[in-house]
Amino acid sequence: MVVVLRVNVTCHKCKKKVPKLETRQLKSADPDTPKYECFECFKEVHPNRAMLNHEPVRIKRNFYCERCRYSFASKVPECPYCAKDDCLESGSISIHDLL
Repeated sequence: MVVVLRVNVTCHKCKKKVPKLETRQLKSADPDTPKYECFECFKEVHPNRAMLNHEPVRIKRNFYCERCRYSFASKVPECPYCAKDDCLESGSISIHDLL
């Protein structure tokens, strides 16, 4: 039988009493007196890295270069052959549209 103790410990930063299960143990110089940090204090110091570098997701669109007569799908509106963007048509253009 496993017993889980719900011990309250003091957060080293905010000095609140929080359950030990809701903390992380910090490295301390004295191993006999551990320091604990609650998850709320941890979130303030270490924000979510996924949200820091949040860029809008760019989706691939269909393009047609009138200069090269090349149809392609890309996230960047630039022809991969001539590296120009002045003669691009967006949208899906089929061979029947060209004839």
